[in-house]
Amino acid sequence: MRHFSCAYIISAMKYALDGGQALHTFRTYEQDRTREQRHGTRAHLIDHDAQRLRQTARALGIPDPVVNLEGTRLQHVELYGDALDRALKSCH
Repeated sequence: MRHFSCAYIISAMKYALDGGQALHTFRTYEQDRTREQRHGTRAHLIDHDAQRLRQTARALGIPDPVVNLEGTRLQHVELYGDALDRALKSCH
């Protein structure tokens, strides 16, 4: 798995198309019900091998991973919190 920061989505997609697993991190800015801003880092784990993608997500602590946009160039699992921390530690 290789880490790509927000500005490098094209590189992350190409890396995944070439057979790798790309961890693309980005910042979120959301308003919750109390209108307070919540900031955080989230990531898409992009992989074109759906089985490997699910296996990796489970290994990162997601018991029943949901693959978003399955079958497309942006097939991914969303990561945040502890799962994201574990993913970042395993990147090379």
